[in-house]
Amino acid sequence: MSFLSLAMPSTSSIVALQGASTAMGIMGALRSGSSNSIIARVQAENSARQSEAHAEADTFNAEIARQQAQSERERAAAEALDYRRSQGAKLASRRATFAAGGLALEGSPLLVDDSIFQEIEFGAQRIAHAGSLAETRLKNQASLLDTSAERNRQSADFARKAGDFTAKSARTASIIDALSAGVKGATQIGATLSGKGAGWGGTKKKEWYDPWSSADAADNWL
Repeated sequence: MSFLSLAMPSTSSIVALQGASTAMGIMGALRSGSSNSIIARVQAENSARQSEAHAEADTFNAEIARQQAQSERERAAAEALDYRRSQGAKLASRRATFAAGGLALEGSPLLVDDSIFQEIEFGAQRIAHAGSLAETRLKNQASLLDTSAERNRQSADFARKAGDFTAKSARTASIIDALSAGVKGATQIGATLSGKGAGWGGTKKKEWYDPWSSADAADNWL
């Protein structure tokens, strides 16, 4: 008996195809890693800039709050001083009226003056206290804004570090994938060259029985 060999691609053609496939796998893995790395850095930078923008806004608002606190203190002090002056002028006018009427500034009138002085001072202190409360509230607000600004700056720094880590991880993963593709391709090529591959990886030539080419062809007619 004899066998006819089917026409199959040559080993060199198969190796060339496997080499091209391996190269494409390696390039694809590396490009994917590069793309993922860029995306990670861009996203991290966007997040960092948003945090920095919030930090700048908080810092600005904190400075405004401090300025308002100082203004509130100055306003309260000026208002208390004006209150003392205005009420003192009224008291002086009252005394002048008493003096013009021939009343001595002693006894009951003097007691009344002392009571008025106390009321004036109480009113001035109340104004100053209200200003002090407003000043304290604004200072506390400024402190909270300072804290918020610092946290936002820390968030921006953390976002950039996380982006760097993710980008490096993406590159490392792509290198591993590329190496894996290279090893797999090399294994397939090696199998093809050794004749142990399967399919396009080096299947041995299939042979078919041809009854007409055998030495027993005449027996087929019997």
